[in-house]
Amino acid sequence: MTEEKKGMLAAGTAFSIFGFSYLFSKMALNITEPMILLCVRFSVTFIILNLLLVLRIFKVRYPGRKIWMAILVGIIQPVLYFVFENYGLKYTTTSFTGIIASISPIFTAVLGVICLKEIPSKKQWLGIVISIIGVFLVSVGGTGGENTVVGCLCLLIAYLLGAYYSILIRKLSKDFTAFEITYIMFVVGFLFFLGLAFVQFKGETVPMIREALSHTEFIIARQPSLDKKKGENLQGILT
Repeated sequence: MTEEKKGMLAAGTAFSIFGFSYLFSKMALNITEPMILLCVRFSVTFIILNLLLVLRIFKVRYPGRKIWMAILVGIIQPVLYFVFENYGLKYTTTSFTGIIASISPIFTAVLGVICLKEIPSKKQWLGIVISIIGVFLVSVGGTGGENTVVGCLCLLIAYLLGAYYSILIRKLSKDFTAFEITYIMFVVGFLFFLGLAFVQFKGETVPMIREALSHTEFIIARQPSLDKKKGENLQGILT
């Protein structure tokens, strides 16, 4: 298998996982607040990444390199991206999220032309259009919940940030390995979301995390049996 095919396979797998994350996050948000979800997600990932380092499965080497650029990427994604995406998911429907997400390749393509001088071929544009039409046809007619202006704006900002991240990561990959980039991104995300959760919820942060982890629906992102589950859980904690 050529390097190009390996890259396409890896990208396809990554975006498939990424696509399912919208649905899973939406389900998990039925149990808890966006910042608690982000705090838990990045805490777990931070532990796993450090375990990989302890076991010497991967290595990182940052001295003498442009680590500020990697930190900048970490601020854009995951920090800003996930903040806007999670609040967007909270205030919109899953079907609408899918439609907006399908537009993100256009943002990436346009920024690629501006920043990297990469002109998409006719086949690439055709692929983008087909994917947008496909997602729209699958998502149209979705029921449940409602879309708000705040939610729509949050999603648009999130996917614009995601597109800019795709451009920056291309440049960063020339100086850092994939694991080094991933590690510093999740360290930035872990520190930010953990700190912001304690700022937002103060002394209730730990009880809210324990409450979320006590539900199977949160851990495996399964739809709760009762629509009012989240409200009842949070009300019991905060009162």
